[in-house]
Amino acid sequence: MKKIRNSFHNEILVEITQFVSKLPSKKGPPPGYLGNNHPFLGLAVPDRKKLAKGFLKNHPDLTFPQFRDLIDSLYSGESNEEKCFPGTLLEFSPKFRAQIDPCELEIWMTRVEGWQEVDSTCQSAFTHSELVNRWEAWQKTLDRLSKSENIHCRRASLVLLTKPVRKSIEPKLGDMSFIIIDRLVSEKNVLITKAISWLLRSLITNFRREVEEYLDKNGAILPAIASREVKRVLTYGKK
Repeated sequence: MKKIRNSFHNEILVEITQFVSKLPSKKGPPPGYLGNNHPFLGLAVPDRKKLAKGFLKNHPDLTFPQFRDLIDSLYSGESNEEKCFPGTLLEFSPKFRAQIDPCELEIWMTRVEGWQEVDSTCQSAFTHSELVNRWEAWQKTLDRLSKSENIHCRRASLVLLTKPVRKSIEPKLGDMSFIIIDRLVSEKNVLITKAISWLLRSLITNFRREVEEYLDKNGAILPAIASREVKRVLTYGKK
């Protein structure tokens, strides 16, 4: 087992291990389902949120440097749970989240693999207002992530925008979404095709006309799953 130098990381790992040990024994996800071979300890998402809230409540005097170092250490952990935990801590720590340099996210995304580990950070940790208020930095980060040789970074560039475009009519967010979709539309891996579909469906909330126009012009080259799912939402309003 890899030696952990961060004491808070050790504390969280002990909490996870003890919590899981009290749960009824059950099978983990099928091999490859999460998109990686990292050890799966068996912690469900609601329980991860519960433990994260408990940790933050027990450490009200945690400083930003301590928080940042903890996040960095967790992303270097061995298990799926360790790599998912930072996103939950970020979600519940707006004052610290606002101080995170988006460039650091690029580094952290190279340490995760598979849809769950990527999405645990990118799906809901960062809000639309946080992206817009620091748009120059976030735009550069999104652009670099979408051009990365690492497929998990490329997925992150799409997923990071899914919630913001549902919550905001800010043109910058919509424009960037279509730029990244155009860049990745030819990829065949399900990590990307599903994320493209997800982002396009999310765009319908505030950018419906743009999505309809994009589908008319690019429907033939869109991944089949994206074209099918987006048409269904446009027609029936169901995901």
